[in-house]
Amino acid sequence: MGLSDVHRAQWRREIAAQSAWRSDRARRWLDHVGAVAAAAAVVDAVLTYLVLDGSVRLERNPLVAAAMRAIGIGPTLTVGALLRFGIVAALVFLATRAVRPAVRWFATGAIVAVALWWCAVVFANAATVARLA
Repeated sequence: MGLSDVHRAQWRREIAAQSAWRSDRARRWLDHVGAVAAAAAVVDAVLTYLVLDGSVRLERNPLVAAAMRAIGIGPTLTVGALLRFGIVAALVFLATRAVRPAVRWFATGAIVAVALWWCAVVFANAATVARLA
């Protein structure tokens, strides 16, 4: 299944070939925030693995706990980290290349919120690891 010429033209109108921001500073800032969000996703998966230590009983999210029971802790956390990385990559792509400023700003706000949230989750997991040790 391919894209029609109309869809290709629409894509070219909505997504810039290069960064749509006028300054390189905004692009560098987005790269840093995206890197923090991606790193927080990976650190969260590792810390969660350490906290659970082979036991699903400590996982508070019922969907994640069910997935851990079904396919195991490691694969569940790996898939979760990959999904988070994909979310970060998509948000950074939209925040840098969307032609419409409203879309760029929304994606920028979303990635900042995601980075802050995942950093808070990492901090909570680190505090749990410290308390259990």
